[in-house]
Amino acid sequence: MDETLVNFGKHAELTFQELAETQPEYIDWLLKQEGIDENRPELYDYLVFNGFGSTVSTYTDHNTFQAQFTNFENIYELLNEEAEVYNLYFEDECNADIVVEYYINKSGWIFNYKERHVLLIELKPTVSNDYPEILRQMRKQCRAYRFYHKDFPLENIHQMLICQSYTGKIPLGQVKIIYGKIEFNELDDI
Repeated sequence: MDETLVNFGKHAELTFQELAETQPEYIDWLLKQEGIDENRPELYDYLVFNGFGSTVSTYTDHNTFQAQFTNFENIYELLNEEAEVYNLYFEDECNADIVVEYYINKSGWIFNYKERHVLLIELKPTVSNDYPEILRQMRKQCRAYRFYHKDFPLENIHQMLICQSYTGKIPLGQVKIIYGKIEFNELDDI
């Protein structure tokens, strides 16, 4: 698909790959146009699945949405278990919107202990057909967290995507299957 030619507009005769790599402003503009996913589905899918262009939501929407999760009560509701939060970061070096480090009390044969866990939360006002790009971003966040916290057990790193609305063409249930261990929630589901 990299070699498929663009067959419209001033960039006709460029391949999808050439267009994506040489015309970033045009790609950003194009992806914001109403109906691009219906009128040019091959190009749209190529761009979204390869991570080109910017996300549709604005920083203002994102920041307003993120502000809802600045209080510990809301964070504890997300954890769904007895947890003791010991660190809460926003926009951490791993690029997650919120990083929650917490302990879970465990009982052993001889003594009780605290097990360390982390929840990396990504917040998106809207998720649409850009879900593959968001998934790639979240996988990078997990790798980055492990890079900065090498002693942290991989099995205790959890991830969650929270959106206000999902508007993609693929049914949300299928997208949740694609996300696997990453918990995907619409705000109403929480």
